[in-house]
Amino acid sequence: MEKGIKGVRLLVLTDSNEFRSHEEVARAAIEGGAQAIQLRTKRESTKEALEIGKRIKAMCKGKVLFIVNDRLDLAMALGADGLHLGQEDMPIEFVKELSKKSGKELMIGLSTHSLEQAMDAEKRKPHYISFGPIFPSRKKPSSISVGTEKLRNACKRVNIPVIAIGGINRDNVEEVMRAGAQGVAVVSAISEATDPKRAAQELFEKINATINEAL
Repeated sequence: MEKGIKGVRLLVLTDSNEFRSHEEVARAAIEGGAQAIQLRTKRESTKEALEIGKRIKAMCKGKVLFIVNDRLDLAMALGADGLHLGQEDMPIEFVKELSKKSGKELMIGLSTHSLEQAMDAEKRKPHYISFGPIFPSRKKPSSISVGTEKLRNACKRVNIPVIAIGGINRDNVEEVMRAGAQGVAVVSAISEATDPKRAAQELFEKINATINEAL
């Protein structure tokens, strides 16, 4: 894999449910070919998130990128590779300044949901952006999906890596990759799969096959 986000085709966000834990999702995703794991702890306390993060970081070390969702404090405490920010989170400029002072500069990603946000994000110089939701997502049912044509337009207009997100699964991932995304980020396609390892493998295989078709 290329160094940093440029080598990432499959990024998996952890999500616990009644069937499996964050750690189980991360382990299956890594074994299935994911190149980045994003710790997404929405319901856990800070103490719980820290302990979960330590275990997942150990799984990722030397294998895949370890990214923390939203929280700079957790990312710095865990020594994560990166931090992914939403539109309403701490400004990128402030995160860059704080992480630089800490002696470990974080790779920073930023969520975008329109061409305007994507173009504005590029000016703020994150290492990559996520763009979506591409399709309707059960995780965020109130969000309006943007579709693959808007994704295609965003990929053409910005010169930083674009990771597509939102409702992506084995049945539509090829369409997403053909629209120009560098890679995809998924949640329920892995965490809610009957066999999460196999689900990750199938996604990874389809992504690579689509990339090879275009060469």
